[in-house]
Amino acid sequence: MEALVFIFVQAALDPNAVIEINGVPTKDEGSKIIAAIFTGIFPIIGMFLSFAPSKHHDKWVAKIITRLS
Repeated sequence: MEALVFIFVQAALDPNAVIEINGVPTKDEGSKIIAAIFTGIFPIIGMFLSFAPSKHHDKWVAKIITRLS
């Protein structure tokens, strides 16, 4: 996952880099920045969840299950 973040950050810094969004190649700077931010969110959430106490995980899972029911 972190490799994908680095690839998108490098693409965001390179004005000639091309990324694909919905199968369409683009050089749009805003799209490349959004892709880097979006992929960077998941490792941050993972680190937060890995250091959170298990009692909080149980509460979060119970809330999710009740909302989905």
